[in-house]
Amino acid sequence: MQRSPYSNDAYTVGWISASHDEFVVGMAVLDEEHGRPQSTPADDTNAYHLGRLSEHNVVMACLSGGQMGTGPAAIVAENMRRTFKNIRFALLVGIGGGVPAKTKDIRLGDVVVSYPTGIYTGIVQYDYGKLKRNGEVERKDWFCAPPRKILAAVDLLKAYHMRPKNPMNNMSHFIERLGEEYAYPGQNEDFLYQADYDHKSGSENCDACDESGLIARNPRSYPCRPNVHHGVIASGSMVIKSGVERDRINQRYGNSILCFDMEAAGLMNNFPCLVVRGISDYSDSHKNDKWRFYAVATASAYAKELLSHIEAIDVRVLPSMNEAELLNVVSQRIEKVDRNITENTLVLKKAEEDARKRNLYDLQMQCERWLRPPNMRQVQQTNTKKRLRGTCGWIWSNTTFVNWYTLDPSSNLDGILYVYGPPGCGKSILASYIVDFMSKIEVNSFLFAFSGAHASQRNLSDLLRSLIWQLLRVAPAEDAISVLQSLAVIGQLTTTELWTAFGTMAALVSEPVFCIIDGIDECEDTASELVEKLLHFLTDHSRFRFILLGRHRAFHAVNCARHTVEVESSLTEQDIETLIEAEISLSDTLNGANLRHEVTMALKQQADGNFLWIKFMLRHLDKSVGVADALERLHNLPYDLQTTYEQLLLGLVRRLEPSEIDLARKILSFIVVAQRPLTLDEFQHMLAADALSTSSRKDQSIDDYLIPRLDRRVLELQTYIRQFGKLTDPLQMLFRAIVRKASALPILALLLVAMFYYRVGREEDCLEILTVALEKVKGKEGPLQFLILESIASVYDQIGQHEMAWAHWAKALDGLEKKLGPDHEVTLFTIYLIGLRSYRLGKYTDALSSFMTVFSRHEKKLPRRQLDFYRHISYDTGRAYVKLQQYQQALPFLSAALSSSKKLFGQKEVNEPHKLFYMGITYWGLGQYMEALEALHKALGGLEKRYGEEHRNILFVQRAIALASLVSAWVPPSYSGYTLQWSDNFAGSAGTLPNSNNWNIITGNPGVNGELETYTSSNRNVQLSGGNTLQLVPWKDSSVSGGWTSGRLESKYVFTPSAGKITLAEADIRFGSNPTSAKQGIWPAFWILGNSIRSGTAWPGCGELDILETINGQLTGYGTAHCNVYPGGICNEPNGRGGSIAIPDQSWHTWRIVWDRTPSTWQSETITWYMDGQLFHRLTGSQIGDSNVWASLCHDPLYFILNVAVGGTWPGYPNSATLDGYGSMMEIAYVAVYTS
Repeated sequence: MQRSPYSNDAYTVGWISASHDEFVVGMAVLDEEHGRPQSTPADDTNAYHLGRLSEHNVVMACLSGGQMGTGPAAIVAENMRRTFKNIRFALLVGIGGGVPAKTKDIRLGDVVVSYPTGIYTGIVQYDYGKLKRNGEVERKDWFCAPPRKILAAVDLLKAYHMRPKNPMNNMSHFIERLGEEYAYPGQNEDFLYQADYDHKSGSENCDACDESGLIARNPRSYPCRPNVHHGVIASGSMVIKSGVERDRINQRYGNSILCFDMEAAGLMNNFPCLVVRGISDYSDSHKNDKWRFYAVATASAYAKELLSHIEAIDVRVLPSMNEAELLNVVSQRIEKVDRNITENTLVLKKAEEDARKRNLYDLQMQCERWLRPPNMRQVQQTNTKKRLRGTCGWIWSNTTFVNWYTLDPSSNLDGILYVYGPPGCGKSILASYIVDFMSKIEVNSFLFAFSGAHASQRNLSDLLRSLIWQLLRVAPAEDAISVLQSLAVIGQLTTTELWTAFGTMAALVSEPVFCIIDGIDECEDTASELVEKLLHFLTDHSRFRFILLGRHRAFHAVNCARHTVEVESSLTEQDIETLIEAEISLSDTLNGANLRHEVTMALKQQADGNFLWIKFMLRHLDKSVGVADALERLHNLPYDLQTTYEQLLLGLVRRLEPSEIDLARKILSFIVVAQRPLTLDEFQHMLAADALSTSSRKDQSIDDYLIPRLDRRVLELQTYIRQFGKLTDPLQMLFRAIVRKASALPILALLLVAMFYYRVGREEDCLEILTVALEKVKGKEGPLQFLILESIASVYDQIGQHEMAWAHWAKALDGLEKKLGPDHEVTLFTIYLIGLRSYRLGKYTDALSSFMTVFSRHEKKLPRRQLDFYRHISYDTGRAYVKLQQYQQALPFLSAALSSSKKLFGQKEVNEPHKLFYMGITYWGLGQYMEALEALHKALGGLEKRYGEEHRNILFVQRAIALASLVSAWVPPSYSGYTLQWSDNFAGSAGTLPNSNNWNIITGNPGVNGELETYTSSNRNVQLSGGNTLQLVPWKDSSVSGGWTSGRLESKYVFTPSAGKITLAEADIRFGSNPTSAKQGIWPAFWILGNSIRSGTAWPGCGELDILETINGQLTGYGTAHCNVYPGGICNEPNGRGGSIAIPDQSWHTWRIVWDRTPSTWQSETITWYMDGQLFHRLTGSQIGDSNVWASLCHDPLYFILNVAVGGTWPGYPNSATLDGYGSMMEIAYVAVYTS
């Protein structure tokens, strides 16, 4: 065809088609054809067809080579803008996928026109944005709206189409002229299926699809007249073929999307453009090619009609494309400045708020040091632990209490409730229960307990200091602290001044507050004085309510008690029964069927609502020697609580009772006089006969005095027997005589003699006697054999022969497991001691096996009932893991040990520095150097207090701290024949961010690949380790959409592989030590993108080189190139061209990519991937076969990306076993670039 008679500057309107079919119909709309341009620049790859439509000279172009997507569209538009400099705007005309909805009756063949709606300019790029918590999308792009003149013409044409009388719509006339191929297919070919009903595979049409999946719609009155819809068109780089995905994207944009296409976003970034789409399908799997030509025709017909309503003069006064681009850039920069100002304001506000909070905290600590309030939290926690589940609930059924609690006080007398009862009736537990309950229903409640045993809980001053301190929780912080600061100037306040301060603080509170004050009878000041002060206080502070608990006598002088609750036995009867059942279930002596009922009934009858008496009596009964002794004690229970209290104060209850001491002495006596070893059965009957002979009861037999589980009682009395060391001279003479005929003596007599020798330091004689005893019980498993083996092991351990000790412990364990069972506490404790012996011998694996056996058999009991034992075994397990350098496994055990120590002893527990030391070593092994330093410094402080500054333990920890502070710096290696061009070895203090001159920290969700993570700039996700490494750490976080946060860096450094040289880029990388099975969904990567993506080139046309990717903890590294177009194309997107290699372990490995541009032709150039110098993938220019595509990978500027993604279409998504934190991190020692 001939060239146009007009110069390129004469053309003012652009028309762009995505496909050949669209281009053909576009030509047909012209009123006059001009042919080809007079000239085009050499680098313009477009083919143009020129003509006139109405009054406008129009330039038409089409995406070439069947390419689709935003990238090719952007190239066509940019070329058109440079060649035809006077173009004012462009039309993008073609087909799209509709998004039907109840409120949008979109049918096949309808037309959708991009039109500004809400916050959108008419086009959104759905695969580029930030997904917010509520599911909506925050745009990360900016698209030009069409010129106002064009939008005005759209509005005018819309009005013409909608006129109730004589609507003007010339679209059908044009479509008829195109011929039968473009005719309306008919309503019977327009099928809309449910979003989740997929097309039957293998069928080109929907004949095999079930009609039940169809959505019923009313037929249109004028089906041949296409409807025109105005609103948002969603543009992206992939074809949407899923109804579910279609609706999901639409929902993210507030259900504002009318249709999908693949080109609009590429044009409208810097190009004033109106997009017109004919609907050819519903963006689902039911694609229908029958509507393709008709949809092209309706879109072209609309565009033709629209231009006929726009005056040529109106177009010429619009700015040209270049001018429009300049205006758009200026607009964007102004908007960016506005955003920066807003962001900086937010940052400053946050910094100001953080500073305010820190200042408030410091002031609070100053106030605490001045007030010195007693620790009521500890009192509350102690009482809460004592309370049994299901008790104390009776208070909410008590009419007096409920009426008072729900009362709207009419006078200050209504502000106080008095709860009284005898000692031991559970008042203190009730007080803590009320506080716990109110806390759960979010009612402000304070607790104070008077106690004569604590100097800080004795008088009204102590009460007021506590209540003032607790008021800081609910009063406005700044105002409350200001009040306290003004008072602190005075110094220590008198009680009167404290009442004034309490009143001033209370005036700041706008919510109801309940103050529960226990132990009124233990207050040094009188209850009447307290009540008088409270009534005066309540006159001005009606929001406050007080519950006072104490013995009845405390309230005798209080004459104005309007609301009272007496803790009577009838109220607590159920709680008493719960306590008795719980305590008896823990007793071997009382839990038998023949005793349980009788004990329960007797205690219930005599308890009279007194919990303390119950506890003392159960402890007393539990010491019984046999059923008869238990019944005897039960029938003679003391009623005098005063006597019980005196015994408690003297500590007698916690010692061996006389009956136990008598039992031990009888056993030893029988051993010494016996002529042969006695069996347990013989022992039982001898002891029972002895008890029966001294009894005054005539109705009992010897069976009533048999001791149940005598073997257990012997083991329990072992402590007493071994400490039975106050031997008189006559007894020592007796022992010497016995030793001379040791082989003929009973076994327990031998043990008694062995213990004597052990106590006087004669270990060899002790071992000799114990060896004789062991020979006597050879082949006879039971408690005596265990006693002997345990004694031998202890002696060997004492004299340093640990191997021999360990061997005897193992023998003892074998016998115990057979006799007492594998889960018996004595068996488990023996296993633990064997583990300790293994640890001392350096057999750390054997030690761990022992410790973990105890945990697996006894785990449920350990934390609650034996906290002290639990902390020891947790500590020993943790340090054994440390010795084996299994730091991830050590961490939870050491943490549990520290937590248990603090619960038992607080911060001053003597072994805590050692636990902190091992915790520091563990953090060090995990690469968490900041945490390691903190733990080691704490350990150093504790050890210095214990040992002094010169002890060897101190020097060792000091060296560890020095090493942790000066971890060997990673330095990029030197390679012969190569020059280091750029590197970052991530030097800096632990917890700081990487060098901002080298890296951009990316934030937000990239909105690609279906990933879950939200990238942040927090040092929780991105931090320098302090040991010259960078750590990118994924964390679970329910506060962000997707439930995960992570870290991503992009280099500011940009490099280009040099022509005629070899360029290599590499990094040393390791992965966190979580088990690979616990990394489902974790996706670390070290990769490169073409820098052109930063200036608008779409992916994958910009080029991408993945140096390392690995997923789900699999020890496989992938190297991949992505290029050209999506989908398909030269690099077979989305798969790319790649290779893989097995990774030996999760430790440090060097990942390298090498560009070789030394060959004379680009086809011979190579890109090669290596791990630790081992080649695992290579790509050549000839394999790519396109010089431009190869240039995007090998000739053009590139930049680095480091990130840890979570979830996505490739790895899948995390499951319940997926762990977060440092164990799932990617750690980088350095990144470097070299050239030959």
